[in-house]
Amino acid sequence: MVRMHDDAGQNPRSESAYRAWLRALGASVAEWRGSIGMTQAQAAEACGYDIKFYQDIEYGRRPISTRTLFAVARGLGARVSDIIPHGAAEAVASGESRPRDSAGQKAPRPSK
Repeated sequence: MVRMHDDAGQNPRSESAYRAWLRALGASVAEWRGSIGMTQAQAAEACGYDIKFYQDIEYGRRPISTRTLFAVARGLGARVSDIIPHGAAEAVASGESRPRDSAGQKAPRPSK
């Protein structure tokens, strides 16, 4: 797992923001997958992962490497920029628990 540290050690606010970013990324991946009519099983196979690993990405339960991010995008026929949630970078920088959507409202929590 990627750890975020400040000068005094681990920064819980940053860790919380990172977890929120993972959930927002997972929701964005799920939304893209749904928009192209794929099931999770089909997407997992297309990305080269087993279903549990892929589900953990969609539910924001798994830290994701750059390599995995590119593999997911490629498997879904997307660019990485297509699946990065809008507002997620700002949420991480500000320490918010959830990113904001284009209207400035906190994005909904992803459903399981």
